[in-house]
Amino acid sequence: MERALLRFDGVKRYYLARGYALSVGLGPFVLGLLGFTPAPPSFPIAENLLHIGIGSLFVAGAASLNKPNELQGFLFGMGILLVLATVLTVAARWPTLGLSLPLVWVNCLMVGVGSLLMATFAGTAEHLRA
Repeated sequence: MERALLRFDGVKRYYLARGYALSVGLGPFVLGLLGFTPAPPSFPIAENLLHIGIGSLFVAGAASLNKPNELQGFLFGMGILLVLATVLTVAARWPTLGLSLPLVWVNCLMVGVGSLLMATFAGTAEHLRA
């Protein structure tokens, strides 16, 4: 009986991680597409392409990775990549710009930390074994 509860809990955690990856992918993708419009939320082209690229990676990862360990590794890797890129970019620009952060780096940091937390707490494949 307890094993069945663990299995359901593992499946639920996997779908939670997959839903997180899809929502995090669609958000920046739509934000990047909106940035190309002449309306007020317009951003520079590089930021739009970064949002579209990150969104596409997360959506592709969520759609193609069907094993919990693969999805967990993907989320952890993307989280590390985004957090390191943000920290290194802010550290390199610190002497000239100070602490002012553009919206794109705040988004990258939030998505990176969220991905690391989701990969850490999403569970492992042992929950799904019969």
